[in-house]
Amino acid sequence: MKKEILALIIIFIISLIWLIFGKNGYLDFYRLKQTQKEIYQKNQQLIKENEILKRRIDRLKNDPVYLKAVIREVMGLTEEDEIMLFIKNP
Repeated sequence: MKKEILALIIIFIISLIWLIFGKNGYLDFYRLKQTQKEIYQKNQQLIKENEILKRRIDRLKNDPVYLKAVIREVMGLTEEDEIMLFIKNP
């Protein structure tokens, strides 16, 4: 009887160790959940960035004043009657 109980306890302990540390065990499951959470957060961030870019593209297509301001800022373009001065710091 004692040997049977001891054998059951050993089998239980080995099974428990395997369930926790074995392939596809609890630790693997926990790591996968953490990775899934990180990917979800990154995805949400990218969705927000895409929305910002979509609004900016729409504004560039439909708002000539905004388009002109962006072109002037990015490319340094001037109007016909303007002169651009570049001042060097000493």
